Amino acid sequence: MATNGGNLVIMYQMYGPDRKELQKKLEPTEENKKPMGYSWFPKDLTPVPISWVATSGNMVWFKRHEQGGHFAAMERPEELFEDVEEFVKVVFK
Repeated sequence: MATNGGNLVIMYQMYGPDRKELQKKLEPTEENKKPMGYSWFPKDLTPVPISWVATSGNMVWFKRHEQGGHFAAMERPEELFEDVEEFVKVVFK
């Protein structure tokens, strides 16, 4: 399996001997209970599954896109702006 150094570091942190320390950092706190949204673009550097993102905070909005990636603001600016508008409508209804 080909991978880069950054992925190895993340894998070590998630599965290595200090994983319990990382898990404590990921537990919900007052700080990460704020509403959040997630725009998923398939060509992102590491497209994170929605199920993982949902465990990291108070997800109130999500949209899956068919195109775009890491530079979504340049590649798909209209779609990303619509996402922001939809998220704001959900949060400030």
